[in-house]
Amino acid sequence: LARIEVIKDSDDWKKTTDEIQKLQGEWKTYTEVSRKAARKQGERYRALCDHFFNRRREHLKSQREDQKSNLKEKQSLIQQAKALHNEANWRHALPKARELQEQWKKSGPVPRKQSESIWKEFQEACSVIYDKRRADDEVRDQEFEGNFVKKEELITEVTTLLEGTDLSAIRTSLNTIDKAWHEAG
Repeated sequence: LARIEVIKDSDDWKKTTDEIQKLQGEWKTYTEVSRKAARKQGERYRALCDHFFNRRREHLKSQREDQKSNLKEKQSLIQQAKALHNEANWRHALPKARELQEQWKKSGPVPRKQSESIWKEFQEACSVIYDKRRADDEVRDQEFEGNFVKKEELITEVTTLLEGTDLSAIRTSLNTIDKAWHEAG
């Protein structure tokens, strides 16, 4: 009874549950007590155990309610991420998606049964936005490759101009090449 008294207010639910269950097993081994003492001690024993397990039950109930609330919050974040799919420019959607990801991290746990599926759904919703960015990057990279090729050709033209002797023609060609250089991007 004294050992249960010491741990009955603990919030280390798993460890304390295991310890009390171990003590309950020990309790059952002591049978040589008068009926009056057994009844009095039994009432105290049940009250101490009930105290802990009632607190634990309330804690778990509160935890389940929090998880349900977190689930609703995460479902809302998924809907917000999906709404960003309609954004014409990924540059506007990407910071919003990152903000949603930060909110996701800050929201608490959800029921274990739904944890994996809701996370996957959120990842897929965010991936659409990142995929738009990757596609845009690929187009831009191809454009850069084309610009690079044009500029290499212009460098070759400048190199051949250095061999010329007509300064007026070289100047005119350099102006044309300079203009083409800037237009190449």
